Amino acid sequence: MKFFTSNEKPTVKGLIIATVLLLIAELAVLLCLKDNKVYVAGYLFEYYLISVWIILMVMAKKQINYNPYTHNTIMYIGFGIFALINSIANALILIGMNNDPEAMNLVSIFGAIAYSMTNFSWIVAPFLLIFSILLAVSNIQLIRKEGYRFVNLLGLILSFMIVGGFVFLWWLTYYTSGSQFEVFISELIYNVLYAIYVYFVCMLLGSIITNIIVSHHIPEADKGFIIILGCGMRKDGTPTPLLRSRIDRAIEFARYQERKSGKLINFIPSGGQGSDEIISESQCMKNYLMQQGISEDRILLEERSTTTAENMRFSKEIIDGIDPNEKAAYATNNYHVLRSGMFAVENGLKAEGIGAKTKWYFWPNAAVREFVGMITRHKRLQIAVITFIVVFYSFMIWMSYYGIYLFDRGF
Repeated sequence: MKFFTSNEKPTVKGLIIATVLLLIAELAVLLCLKDNKVYVAGYLFEYYLISVWIILMVMAKKQINYNPYTHNTIMYIGFGIFALINSIANALILIGMNNDPEAMNLVSIFGAIAYSMTNFSWIVAPFLLIFSILLAVSNIQLIRKEGYRFVNLLGLILSFMIVGGFVFLWWLTYYTSGSQFEVFISELIYNVLYAIYVYFVCMLLGSIITNIIVSHHIPEADKGFIIILGCGMRKDGTPTPLLRSRIDRAIEFARYQERKSGKLINFIPSGGQGSDEIISESQCMKNYLMQQGISEDRILLEERSTTTAENMRFSKEIIDGIDPNEKAAYATNNYHVLRSGMFAVENGLKAEGIGAKTKWYFWPNAAVREFVGMITRHKRLQIAVITFIVVFYSFMIWMSYYGIYLFDRGF
């Protein structure tokens, strides 16, 4: 899979067309058919879900070719997973309709849609439980190795939220009782909460898969520069194991490129000097690079940055000052590749990331931190999506309870 090779940014046009065609087809079924309209409507919805999954996967591939380091890639993959699993859940509903046709009517279709998020959560529950356990185990090991800090608790917090959220929603579902209106309100609340819960699960899955794709990507052997992102050093000015892994990964790629294409690459170690550091992170990396046999004339220091965004911005200034048309890559740890790429693109730098391996207990918690960072960087988008989820699923629940009064009883 190649990055930055397409000038065509994917749009939601295909999804809009598929949705409009579904609505037209469903309306035609309701108006024209007298028998089996519920079955036909259900099968049309099944075809729609499969079509949405295919469209989203195509969009994800196009997005990766256009620019993989974006929130859109996460959403296409995340909702693609949701559409696929819901097509399976909907197929099970259709089987139930065939076994008990008298219990099904048109309003049941709205109910099936309304409960789609709930069905999704139950289908993925075993995987979420396993994921939460592994996340908690790795986080406990991280605390033992790296010490007790709030950022080292993020994995435990997320695992608790995943399991605790599911148990709470199950509790709400299990204890639903009362009049029709009370049951309606209860189901409205827990189905909407399920929908919001599943949305973030989809984003988490999309984020993990996207990061795996970009962190395992090997760029073309045609780069003029490779940026090494700083991440702190020891008190004596030598790189920590985490920083050393980034430098080693950059050297590994440089030697791979030289063997494959014969082209030498220039190193840009990027990182400023903190108030408690004896030298800059950039100088620390330069010293290590030279110890590994990299000549000094191929090392260009960037010593002003204090954040990943500044790493990219100031490194781009160095590249533009030499050859703005030259291609670039950057080296960081595998959990950090995706978000670093987002900062690069935001600063006008189309650089391909390469990921250095991280200790097994460090990666999950760091990945959670990166996921939270990406989600919080798009607050308006998250608010818009959650608002749509609340309105859409509230309407579907209402239709599943009271929509019968809008239709002929024969439906």
